[in-house]
Amino acid sequence: SLTMFKTKKVRAEKRERVHRDSFTAEEINNIIKYVIDECDKKTTSVYAKLKLLRTALLITSMCSTGMRISEISNIKMEELEPVFENDKKIGMMAKISNHKTLEFTGEKRAYFSNKTYILLEKYLEVREIISEKIKEGYEDYLIISSTYKKMDQKSSLNNIKAICKEVGIDKYIVNHSGRVTFR
Repeated sequence: SLTMFKTKKVRAEKRERVHRDSFTAEEINNIIKYVIDECDKKTTSVYAKLKLLRTALLITSMCSTGMRISEISNIKMEELEPVFENDKKIGMMAKISNHKTLEFTGEKRAYFSNKTYILLEKYLEVREIISEKIKEGYEDYLIISSTYKKMDQKSSLNNIKAICKEVGIDKYIVNHSGRVTFR
C-alpha cells in the first residue's frame, strides 16, 4: 500500500546580491596597453591578435556603452555607423525590446569611446585577414570566435577573465562587470 506523505511548504532563503566588481580606468588602460604591445610583437600569430583584440574590444565596448556581452556579440557589421567622421566615433542605433533582444531601430545610439574605436579599427584589420575562414552565415557578425562563428557569451567571459589574469587584475569578473563600470 502507498503511504501518503505530508508536504510542508518551505520558503527559499533570500540570496545575497552578488557583488560585481567594476573596472577602473587604470585597469582598462592596462588591458589596452597589454593588447597593443602583444599585437605589435612580430611573433604574435594572426589568430592570437584576433583573440586579444576581440577580448579588449568586448571589455571596452561594455565599459563605454553599458551593453551586455550578448548584445555586443550580436552586432552585425552593417549596424556600425560612422556618426562623426572627424571625431572618429561609431554609433549603433539600438533599442532593447521587452524580450531583452537588441533591435537596431534608430531611436537610441550607443557611442563607442575613442579607445574602443582604436581597438575596433585594429580588430577589423585582423578580421579582414581571416575573413575567408569565417563560416557561412556568420560573415555579418562583428565579433567572431576561434571557430569562426559568432562569439558566445561563455567564451567571451572566459577570454575576458584570462586577459584580466594576464594583466594582473584580480577581481570577481562577471558578465555585467563592464556594465557596472559604465554607470
